Order: sequence, then C-alpha cells, then structure tokens
Amino acid sequence: MPSFSNHKWTTCLFFLALAAPVLIAIWFVPWFVTQDGPRHVYNAHILSALSNEQSPFKDFYAARAGLLPCGSTRFARTGFSLSQSLNKVR
Repeated sequence: MPSFSNHKWTTCLFFLALAAPVLIAIWFVPWFVTQDGPRHVYNAHILSALSNEQSPFKDFYAARAGLLPCGSTRFARTGFSLSQSLNKVR
C-alpha cells in the first residue's frame, strides 16, 4: 500500500468534508431543491401548452427548434408533463 504524505491526507479529508453534506442531501432527502427548478417546470408547462392551438401562450411565446441552454431538461420535462396530462385524462 503506497504511503500518503500528510498533505495528501489533508487534501482528501478536506474534499470529503466538503462533499459529504452534498452527498448526504442527495442520497437521503427524497426531493432535491434547486434554485432554478421551478423555472424548468414552468418552461416545460409553457412548451406543452404551446402544442394546444387555443393556448394563451401562443401570442407571447414560440417554440424554437435547435440546441438551447438547458434544452434537454426542458424537453424531457415537457414530455413528462404531457404524459402526466394524458394519465389524468384516462
């Protein structure tokens, strides 16, 4: 087993001390609060509403094709919210 210098142990312990609260929060909290989470949900709601012809958002928003920042999460949540709406209809 290689011997670690005192500096390497200090660095490892410092990293673990910083990473532990984040990992504990991710593993043990059933929901994870983010600052921009509600924005993603709202954007997904607007995108799913834009597929409806009588949407009130059509006068103000347009869905653009192409790569956008955070686009993958927006489209994934849009698909999820559409599937949830379909489940409510059934």
